[in-house]
Amino acid sequence: MQVTHVEKRQRRKQIALDYAKGASAPDLARRYGVCLGTVHVALRERGLRTNLNAAARARRESMAAQVRTGVPPPEVARACGVSVHTVQSAMREFGVTWRRQRVRSRRDYDRMHRMLRIVARLLGGESETSISQHFAVTRQRVNQIALAAKKAGVLKGRDAMINRTPSSPSGFDSLSGPVEVTHGA
Repeated sequence: MQVTHVEKRQRRKQIALDYAKGASAPDLARRYGVCLGTVHVALRERGLRTNLNAAARARRESMAAQVRTGVPPPEVARACGVSVHTVQSAMREFGVTWRRQRVRSRRDYDRMHRMLRIVARLLGGESETSISQHFAVTRQRVNQIALAAKKAGVLKGRDAMINRTPSSPSGFDSLSGPVEVTHGA
């Protein structure tokens, strides 16, 4: 059966009216037996914007809010029945960032413990060479750890403690703390 131009126009008008009453575009496409593109054309002809569907926006905002509270995006996607990409799009739309929490392994803790022991030996005044030999790592690695500790403010007086002066064998002046040693003086 052929649909006339007048009937098509009336159908598009009815689609726009039903959409304005709250029906979704996919529901209208099924109800009227047309493709989704036809529904969007009918809405655009009457100045209606389909991308501002309040229900869809609220759902995307809800997904972003769940991620903001700490729920991982894959869990939000499963719970909402959407893809992770959809959740990530909602996150971008509402300015939510997510940084995946890394699970630390026993190996990570062992590495941190070894680095702390290296820093403790550096604080004790031991040379980088002897520390590298004791822990079976390169002197360069010990130096990297020392630089990171300096940057964190842990080894501020380290050089003064290593370069002990004869007048102050401990590297500390009893009144003022670490003794600063100048080279070539």
